[in-house]
Amino acid sequence: MAENVEDDRFKSVYSELRDMAARRMVGQPRNHTLSPTALLHEAYMRVDSGEKCWEQDRTYLFRAFAGEMRRTLIDSARRRAALKRGGDRKKEPLSGVDLPASRLFDEAELVDLDEALEALSDIDSRACAVFELRCFAGLTFREIGEVLSLSETVAKEEWSYAEAWVKRKMDPSRS
Repeated sequence: MAENVEDDRFKSVYSELRDMAARRMVGQPRNHTLSPTALLHEAYMRVDSGEKCWEQDRTYLFRAFAGEMRRTLIDSARRRAALKRGGDRKKEPLSGVDLPASRLFDEAELVDLDEALEALSDIDSRACAVFELRCFAGLTFREIGEVLSLSETVAKEEWSYAEAWVKRKMDPSRS
């Protein structure tokens, strides 16, 4: 029975999740081994092996997939960085002034970003969720507000805080 709920739920949101994965794959290296479909399916396998999110609401489902897509891309970037540099990685500053939803991160930035988000999650999980939904799911502030049950204004405020916090954390001159 649970499998049918899972299959039906996944089919009902598949195209939206596939679009979310496609937005995250834009700008990845041409030789990247993951396609948007592969990224989505990898996230599906991770979500599938986790909690019973299929019995939760749509909001929970999208948050779960955004998080698993992020972790999949981070794991991939870490593997490629380790191969390129023999495991030695230098912290690099974020290029550009803004971190819009369309912001593309290179492999080294992606690994540093993951570390920053893990630290942010420990002190402010809601701000981390806003950042994740904006950068990894490509949601608008209105959509983030709907997903997290926040007003659009609060979603923007959380984004501003999270963006500044992540930039500061990723600045190698502050290490």
